[in-house]
Amino acid sequence: MIGIENIPDTLPWTRTSRGGRIKQLIQERCGLYFQDHELKNLEQAVAIRMRSSGIASVDQYLRQLTGPDGREFLELLNLLTIRHTFFFRDRAQFAALREVVLPRLLEAKRRPSVSQKPLLRIWSAGCSTGEEPYSIAMVVADLVPALQEWDIEILAMDVSTQALEFARRGIYEASSMQWIEAEQRRRYFVETSGSKAGSTYRVRENIRALVRFTHQSLLEGSFPDHLDVIFCRNVMIYFDRSTMEGLIDRFRSSLVDDGYLFIGYSECPQSLSVGFKMLDHQDGVYYQKVPVQSNRRSGTLPQAGAGPRTSVQHGDRVKADLPAVALVQIEEAIRGKDYERALALIGSFRGREPNRVESYYWAAHVHTNQGDYGLAKAELERLLRINAFFAPAYYLRGTIHLQEQDLDQAKTALKQAIFLDPRLAMARLTLATVYQQEDETAEAIREYRNAAKLLSEGPAEAEVPYSGGFTRVMLTGVCQEAIERMRSES
Repeated sequence: MIGIENIPDTLPWTRTSRGGRIKQLIQERCGLYFQDHELKNLEQAVAIRMRSSGIASVDQYLRQLTGPDGREFLELLNLLTIRHTFFFRDRAQFAALREVVLPRLLEAKRRPSVSQKPLLRIWSAGCSTGEEPYSIAMVVADLVPALQEWDIEILAMDVSTQALEFARRGIYEASSMQWIEAEQRRRYFVETSGSKAGSTYRVRENIRALVRFTHQSLLEGSFPDHLDVIFCRNVMIYFDRSTMEGLIDRFRSSLVDDGYLFIGYSECPQSLSVGFKMLDHQDGVYYQKVPVQSNRRSGTLPQAGAGPRTSVQHGDRVKADLPAVALVQIEEAIRGKDYERALALIGSFRGREPNRVESYYWAAHVHTNQGDYGLAKAELERLLRINAFFAPAYYLRGTIHLQEQDLDQAKTALKQAIFLDPRLAMARLTLATVYQQEDETAEAIREYRNAAKLLSEGPAEAEVPYSGGFTRVMLTGVCQEAIERMRSES
């Protein structure tokens, strides 16, 4: 019988036609997308199901997976989608909900002169085992003492029937309660006899009554409408880019004007820049629906200002006649990982302009991507002989030292970059990473916050200089996710 340990590492079956069919089937039916580095998760899940079903070949399992009753597909999906979570996960976002979003909504909806109850609709899309919607319900109950005077609807949806069954029971172990305050535990939970692991806690009926659980994939059926708030956190990371962007558009259509969207910090597709504005409350990032302007982004390549060609902003007074076409061609080649062409273009550019720092920076960037740190450092040395005050060169040197795990040298170079240009966000973000690796939590959080502040000062969809193509909203999410993770571990 096939087990996880029997799956060959040299040629994973997920990359064969049979495995490709399973991967495609999952993506078509529910939108889950597995990148190459995630295929092992799919392989392991299938191996577990094959072992449980007594099936000895992938071909046989594929036939069962596509059976007419759909039962095996659902079992595999349950295994792939159930994730460990806990109450009030991401306290910063729940603080934003409690202190900003709900107070604004409740104030706007109070209608003392109208007999009809005011309606508040919140959707937890991808609710997993229920901790998120119950956390939302507890915040609502804290802010609305007279719940009977309101029409509160908290809709909770997930693709996993197993997770929903768990959520409806509303019984949780102590590991899910780590951020529940003692007063909240007393008000909203009943302690039960528990198991060998210790006491368990049942969500009280008044909180459970606020939440309605339903089984549905985000890619099937209609979405609820007239929603005030949508939570869809750490769900879209399983989808490909086009699916994510389609979901963002549908979320926007489901929200009322000025409604709010909470997503995971690693889920920041550029389409959020159309129809949403990014908000921040005490490290908690969330989005608000705004009217869409007629001039939607065309998706064209970023103009000067997205990479080394903006060095005029970082101490190097590059003349305005810099050949923009050549720089775009170099950038396209690097992003396409066509490094041979990129180096040829760089050589041609350097032949015309031997004293411009751009050619040396780009060359160092390419060699860094190729893992040839010696050549990269040599290019940076040549650059600094031309302009010793070019801050991005020190930033790139710091990233090289970080790749080499020379953290002391990385910190030195990154601090030099920040000294020369305090507004170089990538240097601050990378310095935060170094501190994080050294377990210097306070310093890491400080630099992530500094980076996030700089990133918030421009258009959300604008490309961050020297980032390799990331937008401000994407990297803001990286900073906030890192802050939240370190807080939860401290």
